[in-house]
Amino acid sequence: MKKEYEYAIVGGGPAGIVFYQELVKSHKTNIILFEKGNELCSELSTYGLFVRNHEADEKTKWDFLVDGKHLGSGIADYFQKGFNGVVQYSEIKQITKTENIYQLATESGEVYKAENVVLATGARLKQIDAIRRLPAQEFNISSFSAEDLKKIDFSNHEIILIGSGDKTLLKAARVAKHIEEKYTQIPRGPITIFVKNKFADHANPDFVRDVESYVKKGTIQIIDNCWQIEEIKLNENNLVEKIISTDSQYQIKAPHGAYVGVFIGFEGRWPKLVNCSVEDFICIGDLDLALNKKKINIPGALLSAEQRAKEI
Repeated sequence: MKKEYEYAIVGGGPAGIVFYQELVKSHKTNIILFEKGNELCSELSTYGLFVRNHEADEKTKWDFLVDGKHLGSGIADYFQKGFNGVVQYSEIKQITKTENIYQLATESGEVYKAENVVLATGARLKQIDAIRRLPAQEFNISSFSAEDLKKIDFSNHEIILIGSGDKTLLKAARVAKHIEEKYTQIPRGPITIFVKNKFADHANPDFVRDVESYVKKGTIQIIDNCWQIEEIKLNENNLVEKIISTDSQYQIKAPHGAYVGVFIGFEGRWPKLVNCSVEDFICIGDLDLALNKKKINIPGALLSAEQRAKEI
């Protein structure tokens, strides 16, 4: 395989594949795509979670992704089918800019050169420093779906959701409904939401209304004075027993501790950069949406990739 290209696409998910195919339509052929997994779309479980738990409001040609029929592996099959571009299954660990050429170093030490780099590396949920510092992660349920949260024994556990946007409100309302249906006697405050001051300005008013109704019933409680978290103390089961902030602290009431989910937005992912910054690259998909503080969703990510490729 040669090692000098006009375009190097870092990330072999749907956005990277769509971008590649659009470049080919524009008669760009000197392209390589890097995928860190063993196959294209190796991380599509997150897309399956999205399909199960959300409804997209965009009506686009990508509607098939959110019709409830295409879950993780089905979406992967769709994008893998018929793709015959140049793929290198290696993780890019570092990108270095030398004059006007980018050098992409793989995990195995190989170096590829490209005139243009496209980052389709996706985005991840933000965490808070107090959680990053902890060695144990059993308490962290940030990636749990609402269905997963329903499996928690709320007679002995609490959940704490940190954030004030739609993701937090939707999860809280769905789990609160489950608690009211399952438990004859509802534990006081089994769901706690930490907000900075209030619910996010862009929050769905229907979600806000649902959560407020459960607050009145005591199934959900809102805490607005524990936002700047400095320390999280765990019990012997690696579940949360106390959260300490700059202004106050929150003591877990449930006998076996609490789980925590952090939903305060997304942050981009990219390799180590030398003599360059993320602004030097073409960013597409979830990464593009995260950098521009837009809502992360499948149709939006794919439209981002398609549009950026057509602009070239």
